[in-house]
Amino acid sequence: MIHAQKCFAEGKDMAQTLSELAEIRRRMRLIFAVDTLEYLARGGRISQLSKRLGNLLQLKPVLHLEEGRIEVLDKVRTRSKAVQRILEIFYKEASQAQQVGILHIDAPTEGQQLAQKVQEYYHGPLLLAQCGAVIGSHAGPGTVGICWY
Repeated sequence: MIHAQKCFAEGKDMAQTLSELAEIRRRMRLIFAVDTLEYLARGGRISQLSKRLGNLLQLKPVLHLEEGRIEVLDKVRTRSKAVQRILEIFYKEASQAQQVGILHIDAPTEGQQLAQKVQEYYHGPLLLAQCGAVIGSHAGPGTVGICWY
C-alpha cells in the first residue's frame, strides 16, 4: 500500500501502479521464525506428534512465503539460531533490497532487536510492524521475521 501511494503521488496511472506492484510481489521475500510450534499444529500445518518432538528437541522452523504458501526453509535448534539463520539469508540479499520491514507478533522487544541487527547491513528505510490477527493466529506470539523486496 505504501508503494501504491508513492506511485499515485508521482502521478502514475493505475496500470503503471499495478505493474509495479506485480513486480514487487514477484521479488518479495518473507522469512520468519515462530517461537512455539503450538500454533502451527493448531492450524494443521504440522501434526501433534511433530509438535511434541519439535518442542522436545527445541526445533524452530525457519519459514518463508513461497507462491502464497508457507513453506519450511530450514530447521534449527533454538530460537537464537533461527533468528541468526533469518539474518544470514537476509544479509546475502541485503544489497538488492529496496524496502525492508521487520515483522513481529506480540514481540516488540524482539522485533526491535532484529531491526537493529538488520540496520548493520541495510541502511535504507526500515519499517517495524506488528502482524495482524489472521497471521498471528497461524504463527503465534513471539514470531519475528524480515520482509523485503
